[in-house]
Amino acid sequence: MNNKISSRRNFLKLLSLTSLGLSFIHYGCSDIKMDNRPNIILIMADDIGFSDIGCYGSEINTPNLDKLGENGIRFKQFYNMAKCNPTRVSVLTGMYQGDSTTLSIGQLMRNAGYTIIWCGKEHFDN
Repeated sequence: MNNKISSRRNFLKLLSLTSLGLSFIHYGCSDIKMDNRPNIILIMADDIGFSDIGCYGSEINTPNLDKLGENGIRFKQFYNMAKCNPTRVSVLTGMYQGDSTTLSIGQLMRNAGYTIIWCGKEHFDN
């Protein structure tokens, strides 16, 4: 097996298991008020191509991510900024450039009463 495909497969498995685990944590908390708002999972993965996940046409089997993709909203068109930091800023804030006062989608959702579990980078300096 190609080493690149193997490492991507392991990464995608870890990503799937993390997402599944986070959903169990959310539903296992008894003090969370359940309402009719939708559950939102935003997964941003670096260093993978558009079609590396099964629901986008990959030959790599990603059944858990495929199930999330089948029942949710998926990006069909996306432009990157050639570097990970400005691309992350634009996706998470809707702005081309961020600073210490920039609000992310996570912060706005927390202000709206959502429970937020954030893992990864959030520095918005360019």
